[in-house]
Amino acid sequence: MSFKVFATDYLSGYGYGVVILTVPVLSANTHTIECHAFFSGRLDSYSLTTLSFDSEVTQGVSDSDLAESALAQGKEHIHSILSAVSQIQYQGMLAGFGFSFREKDKSHILQLHLRNFLSPDLEQRIESSSADRDLRSFMATVRAAGRITSERKI
Repeated sequence: MSFKVFATDYLSGYGYGVVILTVPVLSANTHTIECHAFFSGRLDSYSLTTLSFDSEVTQGVSDSDLAESALAQGKEHIHSILSAVSQIQYQGMLAGFGFSFREKDKSHILQLHLRNFLSPDLEQRIESSSADRDLRSFMATVRAAGRITSERKI
C-alpha cells in the first residue's frame, strides 16, 4: 500500500475530515510525500500539499517520522476549516473531546464513495492531482464503482 488514510468524525454540512498521505518516495536525493486534506462533502476544502525533504537532512529519520510531519500539515488544514465553521467543536477538539484523526483502512475511501459521502468532484480532483500511481489507480477504481444511494448524504 503506497498511501494511508486518516479520518475524523462527521461534521454536519461538511462530511468527514480526511487526510490521505502517500508513502515517502526517494527521487533525486529528495524524499517527497503528498498530503491530500479535505472534508468529504466540500470540494472547496481540498488542499494538496507536497512536502519535500532533502535526503541528506533526513538521513537517519524514519519514513514514519516524515509521514508524521506531513500528517501534521493535513491536520492543520482540516483544523483551520473546523475553527472557522464550528468554534464549539474546534474548542472541544482542542480540549480532547472528539474530532480526532484515526488511521483507517484505504477501503474507508470506497465506503465514503458507496454511501455517497465523498463527492465525485473530490474523487476526480484527487485522481488528477496525485503523482502517486497507486493512489490514482485506486481513485479510478473507486470512481468506477456504483453508489448504494443516489441521495447526497452531506
